[in-house]
Amino acid sequence: MADRARELLEAYDVDPELIEALLWRYGADLDVPDPEALDNVHEQVYEFLADDGSVRSAPDHYYRFENHPKYGIHSDALATEPDFEIVLDDLVAEGLIARTADELPRYSASFHDLLQEVGPRFTAAAVDRLCAESGTNKRAVYYHILDSPDLDLDLGRDADADVRFD
Repeated sequence: MADRARELLEAYDVDPELIEALLWRYGADLDVPDPEALDNVHEQVYEFLADDGSVRSAPDHYYRFENHPKYGIHSDALATEPDFEIVLDDLVAEGLIARTADELPRYSASFHDLLQEVGPRFTAAAVDRLCAESGTNKRAVYYHILDSPDLDLDLGRDADADVRFD
């Protein structure tokens, strides 16, 4: 390991998920969330959220899904709101959709939209908090912060530090 790499590891608390996000961003051989690998219902919900593009509560997304001409009419469309929420939980765990840590969580297939709304500036501690409270995939959060010119990540340990990924 290079001396500079050792210095950075000693100076900052670097999460493995941040390293994975960097590897994911720069094309390393790393498993990434794949919407194509989802079962049919999960794929429909993911596509619906991606098409909708907004940050909404689970019940709001659900009722829009049920009444949508493309997604709500299929024979395998979800029958109940709790089933829909279970699918959302699975997609959040996979890192395909994002969830806020609000008392009434809101969901979006656009990590950028959600992170812009709850950010746009983040520290490692803020990412830890968001992911712990919402269950959102930390690697996906780091990946989308690093991939956006509108979001800012400060890894400094104190207010005087000026190390940013943006």
